[in-house]
Amino acid sequence: MRGIAALTAALAVWVYLGGQLPTFRRGSMRRPSTRVLGVATLWGSSGFLVVLALSGLTLLGVTFGLLVAASFVVSRRLAEERSRRALTEQWPDFLAILRSRLAAGRALPDATIEAAMHCGHGFEIFGRNVQQSLVQGAPFSQALEIERSRFSDPVADRVLTSLSFAAKAGGGRVADILGLLGQSVGDELRLRRAHDAALTQQRLTAAVALAAPWGLLLLTVATNPQAARVYGTAGGGKVLGLGLVMTATGFLLARRSARLSRAARIFG
Repeated sequence: MRGIAALTAALAVWVYLGGQLPTFRRGSMRRPSTRVLGVATLWGSSGFLVVLALSGLTLLGVTFGLLVAASFVVSRRLAEERSRRALTEQWPDFLAILRSRLAAGRALPDATIEAAMHCGHGFEIFGRNVQQSLVQGAPFSQALEIERSRFSDPVADRVLTSLSFAAKAGGGRVADILGLLGQSVGDELRLRRAHDAALTQQRLTAAVALAAPWGLLLLTVATNPQAARVYGTAGGGKVLGLGLVMTATGFLLARRSARLSRAARIFG
């Protein structure tokens, strides 16, 4: 029974580390980098040693070690999402700078590169990549398509697709179109910020609901040796395995429900 519980716990944490349930859709799983997994292993080992010192139970230490490692991976993924949101917030500034460069008589590809370099906050990579593609002889629209795939964001899809069409169509009204696009993108981002603020309480509630049982368990085993010994039995192993499965399931459901309100990539 203890082996089944350990296997169930390992399977639950594997799903938890992936951030979502595996599907057959290509590219649906995005695994953490080797560096993140290495640091997560160190954190998990520290959690294992601390709980082992408190309880003297290997299975309990392994359970908390897996939870600490998984929590670190999730925290890094959330940090990456915050970084992507901060990058998305820069599109109105990019469009404003781009319009000023076009008004100064710069060609659209050159104006795009200069605006990206001037905007900062990660846009320098965008500018350098476009510049490198143009130097290698790629069309401007193809360079934008590559960057659109790299950004993988609905707002970036709108902006870069509009720039691609503007480059193909040409004409003197490109700056006006970009002005309207900048206003539309700004309105969308303000709506996103309001939506995220409205979800903050729900996110905090979900986080507390997931973490509170494990915090209570850690407090119990640290202050009550008799209760700690219960989790060294086969029944205690089942409880730990079931707890891991329920925590992973709750996390996945919370993440999935949060994704329901995200804007879909129309051109993705």
